[in-house]
Amino acid sequence: MRNKDIYNNIDDFLNKLPENFSILEEQIDVETQIEYFDFIQKNRINNSESKDITELFLQLESKDNDDNDKKKALVSLASIEDVKAFRILESFQKEAPKNLENWATLALQESRILIENFLLEKEGTQVFISSGMGGKGNKLRYFVAGFLEKNQFFSENTQKLIKEEFKFYFDEQKAEIEEITFNDEFILLSVLIPIKVNVKNLLETTIKSCKQLGANLNEHFLVTNVKKLEIEEIRKIMTNNKNTDEIQFPE
Repeated sequence: MRNKDIYNNIDDFLNKLPENFSILEEQIDVETQIEYFDFIQKNRINNSESKDITELFLQLESKDNDDNDKKKALVSLASIEDVKAFRILESFQKEAPKNLENWATLALQESRILIENFLLEKEGTQVFISSGMGGKGNKLRYFVAGFLEKNQFFSENTQKLIKEEFKFYFDEQKAEIEEITFNDEFILLSVLIPIKVNVKNLLETTIKSCKQLGANLNEHFLVTNVKKLEIEEIRKIMTNNKNTDEIQFPE
């Protein structure tokens, strides 16, 4: 799929997003999330009344059970509309072994949404949004990389100007810059952007302003919410897409 198609599909989804949604704040790799939700489809018992919370608790805590048994207990507890199930998951998540930590976090988030809907009698299905880099509140976390035009470098004044322009335009959209760093090649950012803000437009507007003020940021840039990229990965992506003016979404 071309980058433009990916962006348009994401933008279309966000435009149709209902008000009732919840964002996973923790950073959990996408492969683990896919594994978790695939596991749900294959193992979850649809009839929640057939699940005994005490039995599932013992299954989760037993040292004789393997990881697969504990995963079954986690996804089953996450599907029960009972605060007791939520508290069990909450307690387990705090001390979960490393190999089950992400699973416990996903189960706890799912249980929280289910209990909130049940107790508050919310209408409609609450959308659960997750990404590899997580988020906060109504914002998703993104990793952004950009670079200067050929034969330009990030002088102290250039860095100051770029930081000020990014802060100004991001503040306007209630977005947050968590981290901004420079090296000889790239500007690297970790940012939180409200889910309904058009990321492409925000970055293009900011970069255009930087250029007008003398900081010649290249119009090509890279953005992803899958993971923080290493410098070599950025170089490879930028090289492979040097002839496009589209936003880049690494796979």
